[in-house]
Amino acid sequence: MIHTTQIPSQHWPKKFDQFRDLIYIPLDLPEPPKVDIDLFTDWAFTKAPKLVGNINHPETGQKIMHFEERGMKGWGFYPWIQVSAFHHGYSNSWISEFDKIFPDVVEYIHLFPYNILSGVTILLQKSNVTAPLHTDADDWLGMRFYLHNEVKEDALYFCPRKTNENNRIATYIVESENVYPQEWEKYLDLDKKIYSSHPCQRHAWALTSTRAAHGIEAFEYDRCARVTFLVHSHRPSVNHNAWNPDKLYDLLTRSLDKYSDYAIWWESPK
Repeated sequence: MIHTTQIPSQHWPKKFDQFRDLIYIPLDLPEPPKVDIDLFTDWAFTKAPKLVGNINHPETGQKIMHFEERGMKGWGFYPWIQVSAFHHGYSNSWISEFDKIFPDVVEYIHLFPYNILSGVTILLQKSNVTAPLHTDADDWLGMRFYLHNEVKEDALYFCPRKTNENNRIATYIVESENVYPQEWEKYLDLDKKIYSSHPCQRHAWALTSTRAAHGIEAFEYDRCARVTFLVHSHRPSVNHNAWNPDKLYDLLTRSLDKYSDYAIWWESPK
């Protein structure tokens, strides 16, 4: 059985149709605040709850462990150390006093075009471990930023969909007790491997998981060489007040005006 997620919400105003084929764009937001990376590392590894192994995967409903433990053939080890800074299900929302330790980062997160924040996930990619092709569970666009980034090479890449459908293809195929990588050759143009480029080392950016899947090449750095924040809100179909459409439209318009040379678009196969 090929497991796919639901169609992304269609509750967006029609003016957003012009952005539907956008795969990647740096965002016209200030550079993220600088933090003491040693203080952050101490928080991430001693205070923050680790997500891998502690929660059920939102697609499969199964515990997230090393992929090889789940019988996930061809993947090897999970490529990130993944922690959470905010979750709407926690009574205090900000987890392990993140807001008190890193108030400038919290202030920066509130620059994103949300009325309601639902989660903040932090990824630290392990050294020499590739993140294979996958999709993220955002509604159409996912908002990201690099809090810390020593990785010079362009490691993030995209393989576009063969068709410009609005559904997201899940990363996994679920068969009974086994979980397998998706058969991407059915859905993606694997001959096109488009690498993102960045206006600076630390910046905010957005990506889609409907028009493309993405992966990250392995790099030989310390485990905190790149710290990526994933900033989430609810889908409009879940809470129509979650996003600020005017703020999002303005941000995307400004970003495309400023960073058009960095934008990656889906293009119809010739």
